[in-house]
Amino acid sequence: MTGTGAIGRLFRSRAMWALLGFAFVALLAVGSVQPTARTPAQRIVDLESVLKCPSCADASLAQSETVSANEIKATIANWVHQGLTDRAIEARMVATYGQAELLRPSGSLIWIVPVVVVALAVGGLTAFLLRRRPAPEGISKEDEERVLALLRGREGARATGADRDG
Repeated sequence: MTGTGAIGRLFRSRAMWALLGFAFVALLAVGSVQPTARTPAQRIVDLESVLKCPSCADASLAQSETVSANEIKATIANWVHQGLTDRAIEARMVATYGQAELLRPSGSLIWIVPVVVVALAVGGLTAFLLRRRPAPEGISKEDEERVLALLRGREGARATGADRDG
């Protein structure tokens, strides 16, 4: 029973929650960092996965083997070897085929909404946990008054001599 109480107190402590929050943020920061040095082959594979095949309904260039997709793949490889950045290549594709060519969202709102939702959820959970009161470890005030009344009654009975156990 003592171990359960100690563990319960540990999880109710603000220092523990602060430490867990710090660890969570640190893990998010480490996990969101991408290596900057990619090989040209890796860049080509990445670009082919985020650019849509213009002659396909909803397939990326990487998924398509159509003639037009293979021509665009060769063009992308050529641009990568010429030293164009991924953004410049994506911009050229959008200029040629339109915004629908990108398979990833371009607006910042689409990335902000999940962060806001998670932040609100964490805030709500934190508020709930901070407002929740731990169960009292002693007796209630009502029980204490009842015991005192019984003890007074017993003492009164002893004083009059009515309570003789032997």
